[in-house]
Amino acid sequence: GEPVFDLFRISCDNWADTDGGLEYRFGYQVEGDDKDVLFDWNESPSVDMRLPTGTINLKAQVRDELGALSAIMSSTVTIAAGGAGRRRLLAAPSDNEGARASYSDYSAGGRRLLMQS
Repeated sequence: GEPVFDLFRISCDNWADTDGGLEYRFGYQVEGDDKDVLFDWNESPSVDMRLPTGTINLKAQVRDELGALSAIMSSTVTIAAGGAGRRRLLAAPSDNEGARASYSDYSAGGRRLLMQS
């Protein structure tokens, strides 16, 4: 298949908790595939990943030191192959039931997706 070159950053910004530190878990699922790709819990509120071409359901979840979990936030994006092997983000929703997804095109070809409470 076509190699995946573009890096996408998915972030959970503006989360805070009075009980202490937060951990974040990110993942995605390709439309038509029943397998979820989930990353381990991490203290970083963002992750850089390479995504396949297609319609992708991005997922994020936050937990506090006491183990309380947020609902799983999700946003669906469409990524298509561009000319000369380039890939591009075709669509990202502006609002998805409390989660916000937005993107910017960087000169290096990367994209940034934000998921917020």
